[in-house]
Amino acid sequence: MKYIFRIGIPIVFFVFVFSVIQPSDIADVFYKADWVWFVLGCFSVALGNYLSSLRTRVLLFENSQPLLILWHIHALRAMITGALPFSSGELSYVYYLKKYCITPAAEGLAILVSVRFLEFVMFLCLLFLLAVIGMFMDASPMNQAALGIIIINLGIVYFALCKTSFLMKTLTFCMGVLSKVINNKEFSNRIFQKTEHFSQAVKGLFSSDKRPGLLILTFCIVILRNVFVLSMIRAMGVSISVWFIVYLFIFLFVTRFFQGFGSFGNQEVGISGALLLLGYTRTDALSIAIGTHLLQWIPVLFLGVFSYIGIQSSK
Repeated sequence: MKYIFRIGIPIVFFVFVFSVIQPSDIADVFYKADWVWFVLGCFSVALGNYLSSLRTRVLLFENSQPLLILWHIHALRAMITGALPFSSGELSYVYYLKKYCITPAAEGLAILVSVRFLEFVMFLCLLFLLAVIGMFMDASPMNQAALGIIIINLGIVYFALCKTSFLMKTLTFCMGVLSKVINNKEFSNRIFQKTEHFSQAVKGLFSSDKRPGLLILTFCIVILRNVFVLSMIRAMGVSISVWFIVYLFIFLFVTRFFQGFGSFGNQEVGISGALLLLGYTRTDALSIAIGTHLLQWIPVLFLGVFSYIGIQSSK
């Protein structure tokens, strides 16, 4: 059933899309594209991968990994995450760290969870600041509701930050109960040990003296990822405004939970939804959304394939 769901989302979406628009509409959008913004988006991807590699090297307990290998890992992770449904490709980061950097899976998972959480916090803070600025321009009920949604999410994040120790203890307790339920004592002990290792690794990352550099690098990475998305949309000729940015990233965040193969379907819904609020017609919004997605895939796919060749040759 889950495979039908994952494959069905893109199929249903494209059946709907091509009942509304024609391939010539997408070709026309590409013809009018501003390729300077596309180059800026490609540069932001490459620089973002470089900063992510620096951050990973800082966070690894054995801080001696070649930066080029880490860059290849991040480029591959981006390509695989975009291709697989429900962001399951994120685990490729843990796999490649273990394979090429001899990093224990628990440590790699702790790094992944920690940095994703920090990125989400900074992403919400940026959205909140933009929404507050936008309220001085247009305080409509819909915009107030959007600000309220952001504040609720910030409240949840604040609770998680204040209760980090409690959450780690809860995780350890749950895995301890699970290990007792499992009849295989050796297997249950391994689960408990790995959970404990993961918990200690997360605590170590948040309480270490690496925190200032980690925060600066993460902030820059979040900015570059947002610049990447906005540059590709701007390349399609879309005017960028404060509330467009807010609604765009709210929609993209919500639709990410329904991500199918290649992110086709959910990403177009998020982009076209924000464009419809700007007053674009359904035909133009869908054409721009598909064009933007295809533009995004060009650097991600190119760097991913290049990194796969590079990391294989480095063995």
